[in-house]
Amino acid sequence: MALSYFTTKSWVFTNDKLLWLRTQVPPCDSKHFQLDGLETVEAATFFKNALWGAKLYLLKEGAETLPHARRHYIR
Repeated sequence: MALSYFTTKSWVFTNDKLLWLRTQVPPCDSKHFQLDGLETVEAATFFKNALWGAKLYLLKEGAETLPHARRHYIR
């Protein structure tokens, strides 16, 4: 029930500001801010961290449950 609002709505996210920002960052700063690294996000790592974050912050489970969840994730 707690997630029904987020799972039943249609969400649209645009990246117009990121595309604009890429054109504005000088080459000397681009090595420090790495705006191009967003395409190389590893999906498995992202979803693993997202699920662990959901357990901690949405489901309000304690951090002590994470080792048990990690053990099941590896299997």
